[in-house]
Amino acid sequence: MLVLFAENKEHARIRYSDFVRNGLSMGKRPEFTGGGLVRSAGGWSALRSLRQMKIHLKSDERILGDSEFVDSVLAAARETMEGQYRLKARGVSFDTIVARVSQIFDVPEERIRISGKERKRVNAKSIAAYWAVRELGMAGTEVGRQLGLTQSAVSRSVRRGEDIVKELGIFLTDYGIA
Repeated sequence: MLVLFAENKEHARIRYSDFVRNGLSMGKRPEFTGGGLVRSAGGWSALRSLRQMKIHLKSDERILGDSEFVDSVLAAARETMEGQYRLKARGVSFDTIVARVSQIFDVPEERIRISGKERKRVNAKSIAAYWAVRELGMAGTEVGRQLGLTQSAVSRSVRRGEDIVKELGIFLTDYGIA
């Protein structure tokens, strides 16, 4: 943080100290005081009134957005988790995904799991990474271990896989999985 005040560490400390001293001289400021949710609602009395009307706020706009936005994010997260649980309950695993991708691209499963830059294999590996991370909820590190990729390579593969499935119009559920 000191680098924001000066490149030289000693000068930066002096300037930071001045900055803090100047801030203290401004005293207590209402816009920086109190709880965010309480302040956003208009104070304790407004918050009590909302609660009496059975209106419960789930956020503070300074951080996440309004309650409607938070509800929509929570609903999307719930939907994603339900989809992941549904797949897992049906026995879908990383091996299942690799088997389906192998069929789609006519690439042997073992060739998907090893490194190589052949376009067909890269595309197959990318879709496997995308479906494993986004649809099955696997961690990128685990997918990387399974595919022989670094974590950053998994991230790139997931993005590439997303583009490929959109371009080809294919879904994991198209292959009798879910």
